Amino acid sequence: MKTSLRTLALCGAVGFGGYVLGSSAMNAKTPDQLPAVVAQGLPGLAALLGGGVKQDLLDLEVFPSGDTDAASPAGTEQPLDVTYLANEGFLLCAGNHAVVIDAFLDRPAYGYAAVPKNVMRAMVAGAAPFDAVKLVLVSHVHADHFQTGPAARFLRARPDVALVSSADVAKALRESGYDDAEELAARVRVVDPKPESFETIEAGGVRVDVFRLSHAGRDYDELANLGHVIHLGGKSILHVGDAHQADPRFPKFELPKRGVDVALLPVWMYTDIAPLVTTIGAKHWIACHIQPDRVATYTKMFEDADPEVIVFEAASQSRRFD
Repeated sequence: MKTSLRTLALCGAVGFGGYVLGSSAMNAKTPDQLPAVVAQGLPGLAALLGGGVKQDLLDLEVFPSGDTDAASPAGTEQPLDVTYLANEGFLLCAGNHAVVIDAFLDRPAYGYAAVPKNVMRAMVAGAAPFDAVKLVLVSHVHADHFQTGPAARFLRARPDVALVSSADVAKALRESGYDDAEELAARVRVVDPKPESFETIEAGGVRVDVFRLSHAGRDYDELANLGHVIHLGGKSILHVGDAHQADPRFPKFELPKRGVDVALLPVWMYTDIAPLVTTIGAKHWIACHIQPDRVATYTKMFEDADPEVIVFEAASQSRRFD
């Protein structure tokens, strides 16, 4: 998604489509309705535009909010492997460091996929390719991003791994009904970024800038939806949870100054290209949060509209960024 003449020429049409689709998405009442609302309008948008990319396959230090000069993890520039797990769940690996985000999913939720059983077993056991994972992140507590069952199994089996998320996630574990619920909840390193500021943490040699964004849809004002800029292998990866594409806070975070290499964004955010270029400015783009029965539709849409946007078609597919 380069700022090419072709892209700029399309911004007017895409912007209009994004405004209409974004307004409709705000009327959705549950998280599962949001992509469906957007998807209904995308065939028409694709016709206006006139490319998915085939896929290849516990020490925690908290720095003052907004401190971008916090200590960086050791290591030189290394290739980054981004592996799709389910919905907005990914495994990010570079050299001897790895991070998992939004992947405690052992059952489908709201029509979105779960992590395959064999992959979940490997994650819990710390088997390859999860053996280097020392940090797990959760953007928010909705069941298509976080489930207490797999989280509990993972935390019991992996005492050396830090889980960083919001108080909502800690509360969900505390109220899970497990005999060790309090112990599980205590394992959550709670972050609570101040408005329009970053809270920077470091664990397992990985630095993460955490910030807060609005969740798409209505009635989520009190929900903590966390965005993350993950610094791994000399690269920066952006994950925004279920952020709304029109969140006015995006420009205030000045994400282009952080040199985003890979942006992992929910598919509805791609209904408006212009803000993505100016407020994120990533080198590479990945669309996620797609219901399995709509993957082919979205893949075709991006093939026709913007082939630089990557769509993973199945769990365990990956892409390397050198």
